[in-house]
Amino acid sequence: MGLGEFDIEERRDRSPWVSGMIVRPDRRGLGSGRLLLAHLEAWAEIHGFKQVWVAHEGPAISFYRTCGWDLSETVERVSGESVSVLTKLL
Repeated sequence: MGLGEFDIEERRDRSPWVSGMIVRPDRRGLGSGRLLLAHLEAWAEIHGFKQVWVAHEGPAISFYRTCGWDLSETVERVSGESVSVLTKLL
């Protein structure tokens, strides 16, 4: 897990993006994802970022929403896929 300059080509105008946030299925629901995300958010804020972004689909959207993230938009990608973009003010 980390922060990247951009995640989806269609939204290169926003930064930084959370990337690589994956918790093994057998470890989900134990709080490790929330802890990792909170640590990353704190690091971003300490380093001067005012807002962070993530692009996701499926059940992960609910995870981010329960962690205080807001749905910003749904992007129709060039490939025809839809991806949800969430954001959080720090």
